[in-house]
Amino acid sequence: AGIYLSSEDKEGVDHIRMARINVETGLYEIVSKEEIANYAKVAKEKYPHEEK
Repeated sequence: AGIYLSSEDKEGVDHIRMARINVETGLYEIVSKEEIANYAKVAKEKYPHEEK
């Protein structure tokens, strides 16, 4: 998989682009914004941000 941060704005997931390689075809598949949002939600729950 590849992840690209497409802007300096780090709020939400609109600045994230992601692709994965299909093992059977060897082609890149673009990950949808909905899937990226789901990954972000799970990551935030698993690794909560601690304020300093």
